[in-house]
Amino acid sequence: MYIRFFFLSLYLPWSLVAQDKTCFQTAGPWRPEVDFHSDVAIVYGVNASFEQRMAGWRQHGYGLHFMTGVAWGNYADYFQGRFDGQTHLQDGQVDQQGDIIWHDKGVVPYIVPSWLM
Repeated sequence: MYIRFFFLSLYLPWSLVAQDKTCFQTAGPWRPEVDFHSDVAIVYGVNASFEQRMAGWRQHGYGLHFMTGVAWGNYADYFQGRFDGQTHLQDGQVDQQGDIIWHDKGVVPYIVPSWLM
C-alpha cells in the first residue's frame, strides 16, 4: 500500500500539467520567418483576416489562443455578433452576481481566456 501511494503521489501531479510550455503573441499570419516552433500562437486583432490567420497557424501545428486588447481595438463587431453571426458575450468576465463587467458599457466586456476550436 505504501508503494502504491508513493507511486500515485509522483504520477498524478505530472499527469495534470499542461503540455503547452512555450508561446508568443502575434497579429500577423504564419510566415517561415516567424516560425518560432512554440507550442502555442496567441493571435490578436479581430478583423477580416482573423480566421485566415488562425487557420495558418493551426495548419503549421500551433495550438491557438486568442488575445484581445479591448482598449485599443474595434471589437464590438465580435462581441455583438456582426463578425461571425454569433455573439461572444459569454467570454466576458462577470461579477459575483453573474453580471457582465463591461469595458465599454453594453458593448464590449472585459475578457476571460477561452478555447477557440
